Amino acid sequence: MKFLHLLPLCFVASAHAYDFTNADLCKAAVAIDMGRDTSIMKTKNAGEIPVISYTRDDGDSFTYRCKIVGNQIIWSGFIEGQWGRWRDSVEYGDTTFTYRVSNGTLIVHSDMAEAESTYQARDFQ
Repeated sequence: MKFLHLLPLCFVASAHAYDFTNADLCKAAVAIDMGRDTSIMKTKNAGEIPVISYTRDDGDSFTYRCKIVGNQIIWSGFIEGQWGRWRDSVEYGDTTFTYRVSNGTLIVHSDMAEAESTYQARDFQ
């Protein structure tokens, strides 16, 4: 007589799994560079090159777009009715932002500040 041994199978889905969007990455880089909180930032246009904006307490509004190249986040500001240059020039002393995701945490590194900032999904909701 053969016995069938059943082993319990457990599939564990991480409660922390979150796919950070390009808009999330953009908000994180701009927040670091401008000294703002991601919670005040709104996504105006999602997608490959997201457009985000925020309004300061004094009523001034700012709009940015970002592109993701590998693990680098590069932003450009909307100034006087047109898009400014991409902030990726060593010549101009632009900050380089790189990112990685570990255990559901977004970690953004700024070479200018030589520091890392961490974000959770709730920081973008």
